[in-house]
Amino acid sequence: MTKAWPPTVLFFGNTDKLLANGVLLHNQAREAGLAAELYLAEGEGHGFVNKAPWHEVSSKYAADFFMRAGVLEKKPLAAAPPNELKKYNGEPVEKIFVKTNGNPSKPARKGGANKKVEPLPAKLPTPP
Repeated sequence: MTKAWPPTVLFFGNTDKLLANGVLLHNQAREAGLAAELYLAEGEGHGFVNKAPWHEVSSKYAADFFMRAGVLEKKPLAAAPPNELKKYNGEPVEKIFVKTNGNPSKPARKGGANKKVEPLPAKLPTPP
């Protein structure tokens, strides 16, 4: 990584099998003196930001990050839903990754005409 690398904000669930890659990217960026932040969603898998209410929550965190990094003009942000993300503080992956018995990225599906997907639990701190 060089100083030409853009400010980077990352979002991972702590059950995402790709979390170690995000931690590696974050740590290398920080070691190079670059603006980088990584946020964790407890109990969530890969792609959690693509579903409600996480897309709104992560958008708020991302906008805040890019305003602080000078990429976006500083403006007041609308309040995000009450779900919270934990800011990564350099812990080893083994301390933050949670192994599951399946694929937490894909909710369990029920067969039949009235398919219903149970919502994943969402508990997590208030944006910076």
